[in-house]
Amino acid sequence: ALLALAAASLTLALWAGEPGAVWAVAWLPDAGPLTLELGGSGVQAALITTVAALLSLGLVAAPRRWALATGLIGLGAANVAYLSGNFLGRYVALEVVALCVAAAPLIERADDEGPRIARAVYVLLRLGDAGLLMAILLLWRLSGTLAIDGALAGGLGADPASMRWVVGGLALAAWLKMGAWPFQAWIEAAEPLSPFVRAWTFATVLPNLGLYLLYRVTPLIAARSLTAQWLGWSAMLVALAAGLGSLLLLQGGAWRRSVVYLCAAQAG
Repeated sequence: ALLALAAASLTLALWAGEPGAVWAVAWLPDAGPLTLELGGSGVQAALITTVAALLSLGLVAAPRRWALATGLIGLGAANVAYLSGNFLGRYVALEVVALCVAAAPLIERADDEGPRIARAVYVLLRLGDAGLLMAILLLWRLSGTLAIDGALAGGLGADPASMRWVVGGLALAAWLKMGAWPFQAWIEAAEPLSPFVRAWTFATVLPNLGLYLLYRVTPLIAARSLTAQWLGWSAMLVALAAGLGSLLLLQGGAWRRSVVYLCAAQAG
């Protein structure tokens, strides 16, 4: 019921909502207000992710109560990240999503492999968040604001040496969240968990957020042709390597792992 209500609300917002901020609050001085905004691609991405959760719940066996509750909290935080107009608000929301992903193994396998899986997943996700935080703070310094549109516009004309670090941090964050090789390991770790947790909590929420992050910062990457070229070649090699890995795993009968590697190839 909650997922259906969220999907219906986002559909209404997409078709009838007025573009612009629907909620704003000042937090840090000179950082721009924390806002939630309608209009643009954020509502579309939130709707797609919500519908994916609804489909996952309808197609697989119902998860345990607390695993479903964690997934719902993660969905709420993900939708806040999509609709956030401020980098700081988006970063906090992404942290909540990452905590929900890392908590899922503890809930499902508390007395077995859960703690080991949670530690591995949490450490890898922190690496991506470190890259994102570095990029956000550098953009704040270069543009004078954490409002996403203003920061991205200010970064286009900023010092090239500093912007290389910004682009590197953003690329690392997107690469890891999307589960591109070799960072598909955090998604692969969900193999012993329930179908809903594997399919949605791990393989859908953060990869979708990583793809949306890459989409939003593409102008910064494209403005540095040499960096964009290196990233393009690297991503192509990753796609080929992960695709070959998925074929080898498929021949060995490792169906679940082969799907993860196929997703890693798609991310590349």
